[in-house]
Amino acid sequence: MGDIEIVMECSRSDIDWAHIREVRARIKSGFYPSPDLIECAIDALHPVVALKDCPPGRAFAKDYQDLASLVVARNIGRVVDYEYVATNFRLPGGQGDAELPLCTECLQDYPLWNDWHQRYGIKSVIVEAKNWSSAIGTPAVGQTLRYLEVAERGHFAILVARNGFSKGAMLTLCKIARANRSLILPLDQEDVIEWSVEHADSFATMRYLRRKETKLTQAA
Repeated sequence: MGDIEIVMECSRSDIDWAHIREVRARIKSGFYPSPDLIECAIDALHPVVALKDCPPGRAFAKDYQDLASLVVARNIGRVVDYEYVATNFRLPGGQGDAELPLCTECLQDYPLWNDWHQRYGIKSVIVEAKNWSSAIGTPAVGQTLRYLEVAERGHFAILVARNGFSKGAMLTLCKIARANRSLILPLDQEDVIEWSVEHADSFATMRYLRRKETKLTQAA
């Protein structure tokens, strides 16, 4: 049985939420001295299981945002400077869910991220996650785009929507990608789970995201 099959068979009762919060706090405080130890700690949490089983709705929005950011950071891998990952960071007129600073000194080993860094001036990957019980609409996309404009961390974001995107939202995302000034990659929950299968292979994770960009630009 593969890792993803084991993950998908776990139930909500297998999730130690207190431990998840403890490890989150340790990561934020710099408790783990190396990326390898951080990855081991994250893997031990089965964050994909926790994300999948987190109930939808406003009451669990913060849990979902943190878990989505955790899974995205894990999937991106060594490109992320884990020591400086920030959640619920302040922005003019709002609050972002998470920013994942790029290790720009190692981008030569990750051609897609190097390309995006050059094109979109990425200092940090902005992650926004919506734990809605229905598809998100154009206003949520507009909010993410405004965050990119005011955050001064580059023009790249990953937008996670538990139940996907409306046609209007997808049209807006396509237009943004086509303009080639900003890029917001849309991932629904099933996308995140599928992407997570590839997280141990850095080139497979890049290919998955690159294909998401290709779909946006082709559909625009």
